[in-house]
Amino acid sequence: IIAAIVMRLYQLNAPLLADEAYTYNAFASKSLWQTISDYHLPNNHVLLSIMVNILTHLFGNQVWLIRLPTMIAGVLMVPAGYVLAHKLYGRNAAVLSAAFIAVFPILVMYSVWARGYGIVSFITLLTLILGVYVRKNKNRFAWFLLIIFSAAGFFTVPIMLFPFGALYFWLFLSWAIGEQ
Repeated sequence: IIAAIVMRLYQLNAPLLADEAYTYNAFASKSLWQTISDYHLPNNHVLLSIMVNILTHLFGNQVWLIRLPTMIAGVLMVPAGYVLAHKLYGRNAAVLSAAFIAVFPILVMYSVWARGYGIVSFITLLTLILGVYVRKNKNRFAWFLLIIFSAAGFFTVPIMLFPFGALYFWLFLSWAIGEQ
């Protein structure tokens, strides 16, 4: 986790890229209602834009504040990746997964840019962890959390359809073959 924080902090104040600046100027800098309701372009990763809107309206429009929600999600991917790999493959795979998530350049990059992809990646890990759990345990609260996290992923970026579809296809196949 420390390595993930250090690698992401190093890039946190780099100049905003075009997509990041457009997201801030067209969506997150407006009123909260405009941020939530304006989807004239798929560039509005709504959940991220809401978080950036709130942070910048409270604390000012600093580059690091615009990128903070994505960075937090990127750092939280490390323990989430560890938990998922541990549940599926054991401790050694979990440590290796967490290490790769912490330092893999593309994951570092996407968890610093003020775009919704890092948040969707984190939410995907959470839904997969819950998917592993609900596959073997009848727990309505876990199903409720799975629904909430899935909805949050769709609210962030519509590409959540791919991990959502993969998870439910896997759950369906597990049920169909009677795997517990």
